[in-house]
Amino acid sequence: MSNLKILAFGGDSDMAKALKDIHQNTILVPKEECDVRHSYQIKNTLLKYKPDAILNCAGVSNVQVVKDSNIEEWVEEVEVNLMGGYRIARECASLNINTMVFIASVAGKYGKPEHSGYSASKCGTISLVQSLAFEGYNAYSISPGRVDTKMREKDFPGEDIQTRLTTNSVAKVI
Repeated sequence: MSNLKILAFGGDSDMAKALKDIHQNTILVPKEECDVRHSYQIKNTLLKYKPDAILNCAGVSNVQVVKDSNIEEWVEEVEVNLMGGYRIARECASLNINTMVFIASVAGKYGKPEHSGYSASKCGTISLVQSLAFEGYNAYSISPGRVDTKMREKDFPGEDIQTRLTTNSVAKVI
């Protein structure tokens, strides 16, 4: 097992907890400790824990059709899912933390009905990571399909969980 210290933003997420189960040297940072919408909180968290690598699991999803969408909820998805990732990358780069993994989604590659804000923000995350890689960082995005998480259940209640990936199987890829 590696001694690599990984800091997981969105540490109260099912995905971050699954990584911690596999890689004990993972530090879970919940939203209450660090809201990724605030660069100073990200920088302070990075300085406090001094990780070798980061995992960004912070994310939100609001089910809504564009025509009837709540603009504030759409902005929240972009602010947390995309801008939060950008802020994390920027602060990591300034502190020479070169290994960054971001949870994206297949929704960022193909879009999903009733998930325009989520899909657009995850598409941006994928492009952000590609740009980081071209700039010389060890940057990766993981774009799983359906994963058995509380967020997935909230968005798709009653969906057959046997059609979902486990958080553990995705954490192994990370």
